[in-house]
Amino acid sequence: MNVSIVGLPGSGKTTLFESLVRGVVQSSGRREANVATIHVPDHRFDRMVEMYHPKKESPANVQFTDTPGGDAEHGLGKEFLPQVRSADVLVEVVRVFDNPALPTPAPNPVRDLSTIHAELILTDLAIVDTRLTRLRDPKFKSKRTAVEQFEEQAMAKLYDCLEAEKPASAAGLTEEEQKAIRSVELVSATPRLVVLNVTEEDLSTPGDALKSAIAACEASGQEYLVLSARVEAEISQMEKDDEAEFLAAMGLKEPARARLIQKVYELLGLMSFFTVGPDEVRAWTIRKGQNAVEAAGKIHSDLARGFIRAEVFSYDTLMAAGSEEAVKAAGQLRLERKEYTVQDGDILHVRFKV
Repeated sequence: MNVSIVGLPGSGKTTLFESLVRGVVQSSGRREANVATIHVPDHRFDRMVEMYHPKKESPANVQFTDTPGGDAEHGLGKEFLPQVRSADVLVEVVRVFDNPALPTPAPNPVRDLSTIHAELILTDLAIVDTRLTRLRDPKFKSKRTAVEQFEEQAMAKLYDCLEAEKPASAAGLTEEEQKAIRSVELVSATPRLVVLNVTEEDLSTPGDALKSAIAACEASGQEYLVLSARVEAEISQMEKDDEAEFLAAMGLKEPARARLIQKVYELLGLMSFFTVGPDEVRAWTIRKGQNAVEAAGKIHSDLARGFIRAEVFSYDTLMAAGSEEAVKAAGQLRLERKEYTVQDGDILHVRFKV
């Protein structure tokens, strides 16, 4: 899963990125993206590692990309585009704090949100316009396939939607139209999470700028998260015990990386199931609503092809019983068929024969 972080100059997006990844950066450069892959924080995974003492630990992972930041004159700039095309989620960092280094030191998060969204929409509009012009070319029109006819319909809807300053995700495409443009990467169709980057004071007593930003997000139905990148940067440098004490003093239950990743999972409709044992404890990420055979296929295609049954029990059941043996002894291990809908926190052992 790839999460791309975008933001206007001075928004604090790189500070947030560094606090999320805690120094694990794989590439960098002034006009290049910084990239890091980190483990998904999950207390359930940690607890099962303690219980099973496996030879191998395999938590779920998420890749964060800190996109180039543009400049004060040109906003996001063009350099960010290659980095966000394949993103699963865009995190839009918006400044809600004074920054004396900028031409306009006082924050205006509502304006900045509008600027970011406008740039994403204009970027997509240029792509759609070019594509639509080609599809409507008389020389090309007589040779179109059925798929390309659906593509033209989709592009026409997208053009009208983007012209109305609405994101591509609001175009209301049919299933056939969506299939026809599957290869076209539109950034305003990507799920978005707004991060309102505030001062430490705003965390306890929200100021007017933060209140207006929250109202704007809620009015548009935009998912958002309030945090202070500077505070999170401090937390990222602490030892575990000091971190817990600091979070409690700040009135926070967990650091931003956990809250942000949880929001991303919610946006994408994702959840985790687990496979456990002395050899390996592993977290697997799937979409909510997927069934047992689809989950088995996530582990290995052979398990899906030769699926017989899945032995299932939940993390909560395991913790209450104290061990897997106790779960079995209490008759709480279930045998489920292919159509069983896997639940968040399920532990699966797949029976199969190929």
